[in-house]
Amino acid sequence: MVRIGPTEVSISDPSATREIYSVKEAYRKTSFYLDFVPKRVPHIFSTTDSDLHRRYRRLLSSPMSETSLHSVYYAAVEANANLAILRIREEMEARGAANVFKR
Repeated sequence: MVRIGPTEVSISDPSATREIYSVKEAYRKTSFYLDFVPKRVPHIFSTTDSDLHRRYRRLLSSPMSETSLHSVYYAAVEANANLAILRIREEMEARGAANVFKR
């Protein structure tokens, strides 16, 4: 934990994630998040407005739940991961090495 300014702290502790990103409004986002958005158009990841964030979050809570994501995407992610492993194996057998960074 590092204090950056009078009202800003930088935390790089994975165990603090649940507390910091909880639905409570204990920790507010700073304008820092707006630097990552083209034309500063607010969305759920960049808005510093608690009410707007709450509305977006409410809309996304069901489709973004772990259960929903698992049921919708698990098979596709698993298929793509297995295909990637297969292609890496094929390249390894053909060339004796595999470039896992190529597209």
